Amino acid sequence: MRIIGFVAAALLALLLTATPSGSVEPGPAQATNAPEQPPAFVTLDGRKVIEIRAAVGAQTPQQMARRGSQSLAQIASDYAISPDQLVVREAPPYPEIGLFRGGRFVAKVAVDERNASLFQLSRQELAQRYLEQIRASIKRYRSTHRRQDWLRGTALALLTLGGYVLWLRGQLALNRRLAAWIHAPANPRLGGE
Repeated sequence: MRIIGFVAAALLALLLTATPSGSVEPGPAQATNAPEQPPAFVTLDGRKVIEIRAAVGAQTPQQMARRGSQSLAQIASDYAISPDQLVVREAPPYPEIGLFRGGRFVAKVAVDERNASLFQLSRQELAQRYLEQIRASIKRYRSTHRRQDWLRGTALALLTLGGYVLWLRGQLALNRRLAAWIHAPANPRLGGE
């Protein structure tokens, strides 16, 4: 009896979700054919710069982020390139962010409608946001990777090492003096003879 009741309830549920044409309406899980991929991040020096939720063309967000991270590191390391040389250019069907140098534009990142809609922005707005984040990250990277900063950091590390070596030598000298005092004949209770 219970089995018949269970089967009848299942059939009733199936009939209630069916459309007039007899097909079952897709639920949220069935609405998309391709599984949604997790977002990926273009990084510079371990810091997240831009988030990519959907990649342009047949790429995955992870592939696009990996290529973007490599390209961004090259641009940030080249002090001959000013962050202001990075611009947004409309190149149908995508706005592209690229390097404008010597009268020539080299595209680096494209923004498509799918990625922009995931941010609930227009393509142009997302491209502008990406551009600002990229410029800011290059400026931040360069402000922390100057030769002067490396020299200052090296000098501080050497100073700390020198202080540690002096402290260690002082400890060893103190240990020798204490051992000599303990083993001195004037201290019979402490081990002197």
